[in-house]
Amino acid sequence: MQTTVLVVGGGIGGLASALALQRRGLDCRVFEQSPRIGELGVGINTLPHAIGELAELGLLARLDAVGLRTYELIYMNRFGQEIWRELRGTHAGHAVPQFSIHRGMLQGVLRDAVTERLGPAAISTGRRLAGFDQDEDGVTARFVDASGATVETVRADVLVGADGIHSTVRASLTPGEGSPRWNGTMLWRGATDWPAFLTGRSMIIAGGMEAKVVLYPIAEGAAGQATLDARALADALADADALADADDVTGALSRYEQARLGPTSEIVHSNRGGGPEGVIDAVEALAPDGFDDVEMVLSHGEREAIVRGYAQKAGFAVSDPGQTTTRRKGMDASTGPDVIGAEASIDNIKWNILGQIYRPKQLSERSFAWHATFPPGTFVPPHFHPTQDEYVYVLDGELTLVAGDDDHLAHAGDLVRLPMGRPHGLFNRSGATTVCLFWVTPTGRLYELFVAIDALEEQTPDAVVALAGKHEVEFLPPPSA
Repeated sequence: MQTTVLVVGGGIGGLASALALQRRGLDCRVFEQSPRIGELGVGINTLPHAIGELAELGLLARLDAVGLRTYELIYMNRFGQEIWRELRGTHAGHAVPQFSIHRGMLQGVLRDAVTERLGPAAISTGRRLAGFDQDEDGVTARFVDASGATVETVRADVLVGADGIHSTVRASLTPGEGSPRWNGTMLWRGATDWPAFLTGRSMIIAGGMEAKVVLYPIAEGAAGQATLDARALADALADADALADADDVTGALSRYEQARLGPTSEIVHSNRGGGPEGVIDAVEALAPDGFDDVEMVLSHGEREAIVRGYAQKAGFAVSDPGQTTTRRKGMDASTGPDVIGAEASIDNIKWNILGQIYRPKQLSERSFAWHATFPPGTFVPPHFHPTQDEYVYVLDGELTLVAGDDDHLAHAGDLVRLPMGRPHGLFNRSGATTVCLFWVTPTGRLYELFVAIDALEEQTPDAVVALAGKHEVEFLPPPSA
């Protein structure tokens, strides 16, 4: 008996899921609450790992007809000074391109393919999921129209929730989760006819987390993870269907969850800290008023560690990234400190504080930044900054950020913000040396603390904690016996 699947939501993820399921020979229907699936939205940049899945679905030529193959990506600071430039897609050695495309055009390509391959009845519009009941044999879904009247009740083996940020499916499965929380960031998006700039297929991201602009062309002028989810889900269900074992559908869904939950969660955490664009924040923290030579701020190797770390997580890193990077004339990675050594510092200062090496990189009234090298087994007990935000960028290795029950493992390329007043500890459990770039803002009192610790005749944990309290760093008392 063939496995049947209901997909709730006719967006990019839902339509891609339908195509992937159909390709694996599974029966599928898509339900969308809008009266029709229109080509709405503005720009979207689709990375090679997602385009690879769409190419396997035979859609590459259609994407070329409506989008642009991205040639390069450039990161700049808020003054327009270049921090990082790299080739993208096939120009960077990938088998498939990266596309800059109008989101509605991408959705239209997927919609048309679903209609052609699954038939006109495969997509039902004007159907909002009102609820569903699950039992050992499958799921029954009830759909209503815009007035709330029931229009269809459907039975299937599997129901897939691809119904967006206000998902009815998700709310039913995690009823205590609540609504999405706004992080205070405002975003304006738009598209307009404009003359070609740079190569005509260049993408620019300028400015850090406080304010940034993203520019890229999406067509000739007059998120990728959903696509990977679709492939993983189709593969898991197809394997179960091949076994002709209805009981294995539950196991197939569990295998899908195990395959996608970890990588997706890791990317979400990384994106909350800025993702690969965090390289802009790192440079702006060290050179808030701009620079003459970015190599003197962060070496090519250090910037590469930040950018490549994200690419590895997201699944679109190339095997030889050294050939995908273009540099301005005069940039040479050998002229600056490497990632492990991080030798450059203010006046060649180096502090050894309880076995950990610290090197000040930048000091101003706005912020203080430093490199820290943590040997295996390093543990900095929980503490907090009552008047400063702290940022941690892992350049090499991995570091556990201990924050009560909310421990977070940060890998190379991760940027983590530790808001003022939030207790946190640092623990290198990795068995290898970890190198991080830290900075605190808005003041540089921590520099004075490091100087004072360095001047101690005998460094002990008690002496360090006593000094820290005088320099706006407060360690938490040890737990009572």
